[in-house]
Amino acid sequence: MKTSWSYVRFAELRAFHRLGNMKESLISLPYRKFLRSHYWTSLRTYVLERNHRKCARCNKIGTQLHHKSYRHHGEEHNHLQDLQMLCGECHLKAHENRHLLERAIGKSLTDELCSWSR
Repeated sequence: MKTSWSYVRFAELRAFHRLGNMKESLISLPYRKFLRSHYWTSLRTYVLERNHRKCARCNKIGTQLHHKSYRHHGEEHNHLQDLQMLCGECHLKAHENRHLLERAIGKSLTDELCSWSR
């Protein structure tokens, strides 16, 4: 079986995370910088290949990695079930649904789960 570059890179990230305080350095980044970090781009590539470049909701080509939850920010590689590959349209819908729910319950789910993500 052929081993992809992203899988090897992802394995390196897991090993690196065990050695240091990578989580603290990742969660201290502004969210936009976090999304451009080597950690996130490697993780995105891994999940993209794992899902055969398919959107988890509509099966079109997926290009965007979506957090279902921010509970494990900085440790996403240990909680891959919290991430899903989505196409742009489904990703927008996921966030629209979240905002509708927030309005209905009268509080921000983002604030509840991860205060840095705004």
